[in-house]
Amino acid sequence: PERKLVLLCLEDITARKKTEEAIKENEKRYHQMFETNQAIKLIINPANGKIVQANQAACDFYGYDYTSLTLMKIWDINLLPKEQVLQSMDRATKEIGPYFNFQHKLSSGEIRDVEAYTNPIQMDGQTFLYSIVHDITERKQAEEKLQKEHDEMLALFDNVEDVIYVTDMDTFEI
Repeated sequence: PERKLVLLCLEDITARKKTEEAIKENEKRYHQMFETNQAIKLIINPANGKIVQANQAACDFYGYDYTSLTLMKIWDINLLPKEQVLQSMDRATKEIGPYFNFQHKLSSGEIRDVEAYTNPIQMDGQTFLYSIVHDITERKQAEEKLQKEHDEMLALFDNVEDVIYVTDMDTFEI
């Protein structure tokens, strides 16, 4: 009778399975930290200014869909001249200063004051800039209004020739 032989090769894939699970966990964490986070986040290529990635909060804020936003350069939304934007990106890449105040233009044409916290990150052997953007328009308007009122009050006091006594009701005595 003819004998049939079966060759059986076994490989322990425990380590590979653990690695795959770790990769899936990292992808899930990235998704939670970047894509679904409510903070406006952009990843920018400092070599050419291209917006490489944007989260949903950025799309909502700027008023562009993901594809449109990631086809843009950062100077398409930043109102500084291109050369100044490049200088800011160079500073951020060199970690000279991660905090910037800019004016950004939304798809509607509206101008918003923003502060951006930007740091270099490494992806696929390349340096990119990871930016978290905060809309500070209302805060800046309130600060400007407060400063204007303060200046008007000082001007009023400077032009009054009578004696003015300022007190509060808690310490007022007759």
